[in-house]
Amino acid sequence: CSSYSMVAVDLASKNWVQELQSAGFEAGTPTVWVAEGLLYYLSPEHVQQLMLDVAAAMEEAPTVVLASHIPKCNLDACKSAAESSPMKSIFVSCVDDLNQQQLKDAGWDSVIISEDLGIMLQQDYGAQVLYPYSLDYSGGRQLESVELLVELGRGVHR
Repeated sequence: CSSYSMVAVDLASKNWVQELQSAGFEAGTPTVWVAEGLLYYLSPEHVQQLMLDVAAAMEEAPTVVLASHIPKCNLDACKSAAESSPMKSIFVSCVDDLNQQQLKDAGWDSVIISEDLGIMLQQDYGAQVLYPYSLDYSGGRQLESVELLVELGRGVHR
């Protein structure tokens, strides 16, 4: 990468893409967007709009979005936490809320949702998988899946 800069923008604003462009971002440049630890804190509508905005902003440039997201079982466990738990309302959306057809209609060539990241790391690299989430809001049970990877692509070849 020839340059890197951080730009603080409010993703809820209507002009966040213009703010990036004002800071020097060129929408015609091949780009990888990383949204790690973000999507599950946004409403389902906001997540969908964010992905549609990225597709619209990137014109025809090769583009990849890599985003971590949670499965429905994780969101349900969160919502079933005790009323007094701060975990009760911390997550507000899950990967099941993504409208994959709408994303494809917006120009994403591929929409790929992975298996659980922990399981993938364990199988592919022999990594020890720890699930720190599994006690506080899941009633002490290990969830079958904790976090997934969403990959959107346009104009890129694997």
